[in-house]
Amino acid sequence: MFEKAKKYSYHFAVILFILTGFLVRVKMLFDNPSFWFDESALGFNILELNFGELFGILHLQQIAPPLFLVCAKLLTVILGANDITIRLFPFIIGNLCMIIFWLCLNSIYKNKYTVLTGLLIFCLNIQMIKYSIEFKPYIVEVFVTCLILYIFTKINFNWSYKKLLLIGFSLSVLPWFAFISAVALSIAFAITFSTKIYKKWLTLAIPVIISLVIFVIYYLKVNSFYSKFMTDFFNDSFLTIDVLFSKLILILNFLFGIKLSILPILLIACGIIYCLIAKRTDFAFKYSVLNILACIVLSFLHKYPFFNRFVLYTFPLFLFIMLPVFERLYNLKNKFISLLLVLLLLFLMYPSARYIKKISTEKINKRNCSRVFMEYMANNIKPDDEIIVDTLSTPDFMYYNKYFKLNNVINMNIIQKDNKILYKYNKNTPLPIRKGKNYWFYSPWRSGKYYYIQYEYQAICQFGGRLLYINGDKQ
Repeated sequence: MFEKAKKYSYHFAVILFILTGFLVRVKMLFDNPSFWFDESALGFNILELNFGELFGILHLQQIAPPLFLVCAKLLTVILGANDITIRLFPFIIGNLCMIIFWLCLNSIYKNKYTVLTGLLIFCLNIQMIKYSIEFKPYIVEVFVTCLILYIFTKINFNWSYKKLLLIGFSLSVLPWFAFISAVALSIAFAITFSTKIYKKWLTLAIPVIISLVIFVIYYLKVNSFYSKFMTDFFNDSFLTIDVLFSKLILILNFLFGIKLSILPILLIACGIIYCLIAKRTDFAFKYSVLNILACIVLSFLHKYPFFNRFVLYTFPLFLFIMLPVFERLYNLKNKFISLLLVLLLLFLMYPSARYIKKISTEKINKRNCSRVFMEYMANNIKPDDEIIVDTLSTPDFMYYNKYFKLNNVINMNIIQKDNKILYKYNKNTPLPIRKGKNYWFYSPWRSGKYYYIQYEYQAICQFGGRLLYINGDKQ
């Protein structure tokens, strides 16, 4: 009877954690905050380009996996285009992340308390929640990283050639949903290679290898178009020896949401030491460590920024390294140690508890007023008024104007390159104001300092942006 109750309590806890994570994500989705700079730039491409063009170079200095974009656009075709439907694909994947992570935990750890600990930390993690309603592919990277781990922990090379080939074809599409999966797949195949099973291994690998060759050709072509811009823009996010430790601390602060990053650092270090001493270097451990090391090496080579959202996919990997420590301590079945583990878990979960409490009582935002400003301007603008778009608000304006379709004269700091629209970043450029004309100055993205402007109306965004109505005769 006790064992039966214990079994049901485990499944009840699993359902409770996943359901809580789901409800929090639903609440945030339907709060429907304005798109911010990066979301607007990528969203504009969804509305502007056809399905085939999503496999090519994008507008507004954007690079994103084509099948991620195709799925997002398909949902807008079916359900209609708006902020919620464009965010719907990341939202779906963000919820599936909780399930695939639970499956990974079940395939790696025998102790149910370890599984529940990992699941609770993952489901209610602040960044896992936030990026489930962010129209960027970062949460998809988390999903495919876990999916690859789960598939390879379940693969049996005694299976038939046909079954392994089908799995290989399934794996081959992942880089087209999440670029980083090309690295994760390469590591997974390297770990599992053995001369004893090389024929079966090749059967699994060949579809992936073919896909990766095509993918590399595609990626090099697309990336070369914006490579200089990306390298310059993220120059401070690449690693060097002197900033390695400080940037690692910043990343762990971001991923775990706690300022006292010494705790996850200690847990990660203890996890590595314990696994090496206990010779518990199973696939999950090797896969996690090698992917994190690959991320660091790519950053040293200036190929991948070591920057918060870009390394979001490493969060489950850090957990897979930390959790063996929890499992070892849980297995000791010592009341004092159990109490310490509960206190440790409470400390790790405190930022998430505060965040969930906040979003349950407040309407969330993305620190941007782009849609609110656009709606007000569309309702009050006159046909002869001109619009001036602040340089860093160009993606916001271009995205929301796909809905509002303002036909006024628009002054934007953009250029064309091979039929692609690029924004130019020129801080505090003088506004092109002429006498006899009235203007709307659209700047929801932390506008520059324009103290000399005389305006008749001003809407201030609490996050730094402004919407001004300017009479040109008064300048």
